[in-house]
Amino acid sequence: MRSIRSLMITVAMLFSFAAANGVIGQNIDEDAAEVKARVSRISILEGEAKIKRAGAADWEQAVLNLPIVEGDEIVTESGARMEIQLNTFSYVRISESSAVGFTGLQDGAVALSVSQGSVIVRLTEFDKDSAFFEIDAPKTTIAIQKAGMYRIDAGAADSAELRITVTNNGEARVYSADTGFTLKNGRMATVNILGPLTGEWQAADASRFIDGLDTWSLDRDAAISKTLSSAHYGKYYDDDIYGAEDLNTHGEWIYTKDHGHVWRPFDSSISRYASWSPYRYGHWRWVPPFGWAWVNDEPWGWATYHYGRWFHYGGRWHWSPYGHIRRSRSWWSPALVGFTIINQNVCWYPLPYRYNYFNFNFYFGGWGGTGGGHHGGPRGPRNPRGNSGGGGQTATGPTPTPGPPGTGVGPGTPGQVIDKDIKAEWLILPPNEQVPVTGVITTPLSSFGREKTRVVRAAPVDANVALTKSLTGRDPIRVLPTYQELDGRVDNSIKTEKPRRSVSTAGIPIGASVRDGSGTALDPTLREKKIFGDRTPIRPEPSSTGTPETRKTGAVTREPIRPERTPPTVPPIRSEPIRPDVSVPQPTKPRVVPERAPIRSAPPTVETQKPRNTPIRPERNDPPPTRSEPTRKADPPPTRSEPTRSPPTRKPDPPSRKEPVKSEPSKPEASKKRDNGLS
Repeated sequence: MRSIRSLMITVAMLFSFAAANGVIGQNIDEDAAEVKARVSRISILEGEAKIKRAGAADWEQAVLNLPIVEGDEIVTESGARMEIQLNTFSYVRISESSAVGFTGLQDGAVALSVSQGSVIVRLTEFDKDSAFFEIDAPKTTIAIQKAGMYRIDAGAADSAELRITVTNNGEARVYSADTGFTLKNGRMATVNILGPLTGEWQAADASRFIDGLDTWSLDRDAAISKTLSSAHYGKYYDDDIYGAEDLNTHGEWIYTKDHGHVWRPFDSSISRYASWSPYRYGHWRWVPPFGWAWVNDEPWGWATYHYGRWFHYGGRWHWSPYGHIRRSRSWWSPALVGFTIINQNVCWYPLPYRYNYFNFNFYFGGWGGTGGGHHGGPRGPRNPRGNSGGGGQTATGPTPTPGPPGTGVGPGTPGQVIDKDIKAEWLILPPNEQVPVTGVITTPLSSFGREKTRVVRAAPVDANVALTKSLTGRDPIRVLPTYQELDGRVDNSIKTEKPRRSVSTAGIPIGASVRDGSGTALDPTLREKKIFGDRTPIRPEPSSTGTPETRKTGAVTREPIRPERTPPTVPPIRSEPIRPDVSVPQPTKPRVVPERAPIRSAPPTVETQKPRNTPIRPERNDPPPTRSEPTRKADPPPTRSEPTRSPPTRKPDPPSRKEPVKSEPSKPEASKKRDNGLS
């Protein structure tokens, strides 16, 4: 009971001391994720490339493991290739002589700008319902719909066409100047962007266009797949710590009682560095909206320098994916170090395992901002609340997988979530008991952020002074210079001349529409305008009766031309004569043949009329007419033959019987009876 009471008194004293020194509400866990902009990295770099940050006037040399944020512009020189890892499942691969800009880079919202050259986007996982990934090319926008591989060939600045290729089960919507279409897996589309055929496109088989960039991308896929197969996501670290898959080939995982599962590099991985220690081999770069960020030289160091903690244990340096204090997810940090300025030398050391995140970018003597985007920055005396910069990430990320029994909240480490008062305790205590003097690194204040060649171990005297200082309060010994205060005095090892190619192509707009900067997708708007012309698309409706619905035509619902008038019903034209009603006796008439001439209105005379020796052929399906005259017993009837269909104007044939031609007409009574029966 007495020990518990003593602990409570100690905690109360620590809380009072922390509040008096301005610790509470400034440097504790809540401030660690104040800037939540999404950060990517250069994971592969072959050859020379250059980068320009948002709002900056100078171009800098691109290097391996350089952080990439929203607003960055990248240009690769001739013979160069670059791979940018967005997360564990997303990569952007840039060919030589290419210009790429990151118009949008947030959680679930990525927008690239490809003005020149060739780029391959590889997504192994993608859900269009919860995220969007769009690529703007000259007068064209590509909206990705599925996980797959997407290649964009924008060509040179004066190219009249560009190509889009979709493979690996991908699918994309492509919007040009005046149209939109869906590009399926295994297809390639050529879009005209200049000349009289602007906006037109042609599709072809994607397998016809394969070159060295495709082969290199496939080789990278194979290497990444092999690396991920031996990674420990969900076991030792969560999915937010991307890049941790590189550790297995450069070190080993061991279990410790005090820290859980931790990683340490192989001797062969650090033997190339003289007296290696964390945060020694690399340099500082200005990365808006975070401020100063550490860029390491080790190819495996991305995860170990921006997540977790380095600590000295058993005479060696080890890395834990988490510190003693855990959050619900892992946030990217510019560096996990403590800063002190001694004798005009900037000294830093790995933040101890039990220390919460120390926001060294908080201590800016005269820089800050209230603007949005990347023009804001870390908090300073004239910017008390700071600015979260580009934003993007949310606190609703994945929760780490539970670790072994008794290890707290995360995989592989005994991290625990404790109250805010206890979190401040470790910032008050000096770190000299947890960090060896050989772990303190230094560079002259005049060289900080300007070059990357004068980073060395601190002298033992300066190291001891730095380690006996606590990380509390607004101490002037921790005020770092800002990038603006360097006044362009950056060494050529960082700064470089302007590239020969510009990200923006003069005279040709990038994208099918202008982005408004809100971070929203263009796909829904472009789909309605370019494909449906602002009209409602026809969507199939399920039948409630189970019977098939009438098949609809057209892509959109058309409005009726004259909804107030009903056109009159026109009977169809019949090709055959209308048959008489069988219920009423009608005189039988010969069948009308189209070739015949019009029937004369005057009836033929008796002298020129041919005697009918055979019955008249009735129309099809009509009952035969009834003969009213008796059968003659004279000469036998002639041989029957099919009557020749001839016009009625031909001359009558001579009589078939040798009978005298009657000079007078028949009696009226007999003639009337014959006419009533046969005519």
